[in-house]
Amino acid sequence: MTTTTAALSPRLAGIAAAVLACAEAALSLPGNDNGGMAFRLADDEAYPDDDRLGVDVIDRRAADLAPVLAGAVGPLWRAYAVTYPRAAVGLRSKHVASRSTNRRVRTLHAMLRAAGVAVEWA
Repeated sequence: MTTTTAALSPRLAGIAAAVLACAEAALSLPGNDNGGMAFRLADDEAYPDDDRLGVDVIDRRAADLAPVLAGAVGPLWRAYAVTYPRAAVGLRSKHVASRSTNRRVRTLHAMLRAAGVAVEWA
């Protein structure tokens, strides 16, 4: 099983590069400063009604892509292989479920779609 981007096919290496760039960009998304400190504190606090959203990167060779992404997405994302209902790499935030976390996951989904990566909500 491959664990480096260099060992992947050119198509999978392109998908991996897009996922890594989008995951880093989504985490660097600034908070909403328009609401002041009270809004920012409420935005980042644990919110029990929010589900942990996630993104599935759909690809028939997801089993080859998952270990590469798992080792490269950093400590704030979790990447793993999903086999049902279709082959995919699941990406989940390791942050506590909150409105700001869900906004970052929604941003990741939108960025991956814009980059041409096949994604679904998880």
